[in-house]
Amino acid sequence: MLYAKQLGWFHSVPKFEKPTKEKLLSRGEKIVSNGGTPLMPECDAEYLLEYWQSMGLVSTGSMGAIQLTSNEIKAWSELSAVELEPWEFSCIRQMSQSYVSLLYKGENANEPPPFGSLAQEFDKTVVGNKIVNAFKSFIMAGRKT
Repeated sequence: MLYAKQLGWFHSVPKFEKPTKEKLLSRGEKIVSNGGTPLMPECDAEYLLEYWQSMGLVSTGSMGAIQLTSNEIKAWSELSAVELEPWEFSCIRQMSQSYVSLLYKGENANEPPPFGSLAQEFDKTVVGNKIVNAFKSFIMAGRKT
């Protein structure tokens, strides 16, 4: 479930008072743009992740993403000719619920990741270059006036 929670957190888009283009990126997209690599926990049953991803991770409700329903999982299983064991069925449903939970909790800008540390999520060189370029732009703009 930790993998699903972490994935939901990475896919979440924190809400800010004054949104900008950069603030509309998901947490995972922001980490990648800062030169980092999203840190994911290991998963012992990768085939279940593949099944879950082929199911679409979530369903759509009237207010946004909701966990996959039992009927959707059963329909996928029947149409894909994959016989799920009861524990696999339950695990996929729980992964979907955990993902949705962190997808919404992650909208809080102060929500910590369920796995790992934010300090490891960026490349200091890339961030440093962005800061240097921002200062260069600021200085060049001041010279033009």
